[in-house]
Amino acid sequence: MLHISEFITRPLTTEYLPDRRARGRLLKQYCNKNAFPFITDLKEGAKFPNNGTWMPSATFEAFLPKRIDQTIKRELANTIKSVPGLNREGRRKLGNIRGLRAAIGQRSFPFSRAIANSSTFPIPDSVVNDRLFERYILGEISSLTLSDRLTNWTADPENFADLWYQFAGRENFLKEFFQETVDKMQGAIEKLIEFNDTRKAVKAKNEKQVAEIKARLVSDGLDSESIRKVLRPLRRTPKLFKPDYSSIVDKFGKGRLAHLEPFIDAKVNGGNAPKKSDFADVLHLVYAYECDLFRCDLATAHALKDFEPFAGKLVRRFVDLPLAIQSRLEGN
Repeated sequence: MLHISEFITRPLTTEYLPDRRARGRLLKQYCNKNAFPFITDLKEGAKFPNNGTWMPSATFEAFLPKRIDQTIKRELANTIKSVPGLNREGRRKLGNIRGLRAAIGQRSFPFSRAIANSSTFPIPDSVVNDRLFERYILGEISSLTLSDRLTNWTADPENFADLWYQFAGRENFLKEFFQETVDKMQGAIEKLIEFNDTRKAVKAKNEKQVAEIKARLVSDGLDSESIRKVLRPLRRTPKLFKPDYSSIVDKFGKGRLAHLEPFIDAKVNGGNAPKKSDFADVLHLVYAYECDLFRCDLATAHALKDFEPFAGKLVRRFVDLPLAIQSRLEGN
């Protein structure tokens, strides 16, 4: 599994949301506080178990205690603009903290519900029903309390489908976050294959010419040492081409893509140009460094059989996984 998005997939309709929430509960049940960081956070040094947080860290920035005031001011401005039937004077009053507190105290303005309806981030019903925004503005609860409630709801895998698919309208995480990276990988591979093919053709042509020249020199009676001196400069072939993977590697943090070059080299040198699906394998493998075992296909395991950081970790067949887990539990 590349990440939570491969387990809690986008529901085709809201009819399937209960199933996705159930998957989130299952994830909590089995993993508890153990989570692999969202792949975009690896560059910042996030590591397993990541305090059980599957979501990208950027998700919580608006809810940090030091930013709650800014977030509420921004959402308040958006909310006031969207309240139907509210005239200019009414908007002015609500835009003032005294007027807003008075309206909240009189319960004439359902602030949490209004924010939930117009917000640029999701507001759970529990926050609306508990009137947490109103209570924060009235000074009844702290920014830390409000931050904790919003952060805990957002971080809960049970709410992943509601948050990312229903509210944010996300569809394909892999394509959205890594299409550019995959394109760069593919471009580098295409250049590598093209160069290697050219190099082979040049080498073959060169060897043929050298053989013809050698035959003529032998027939002319030149001694072997003189022939070697003549042919030595002619035997040169283009150096091996090494693509620059730095822009790809930097996207994931130090050491997380150390397997990229040996993986590609094994594929290309083995006569099998990587397929598009192979690049998904490369992205999955950024987590293999912290895994006890990693299930992958036979071709991937073979390509990385000599890659030391993955020694003993790669399981080639799904049916072999239970035995591999049992062996690891027994310390073998």
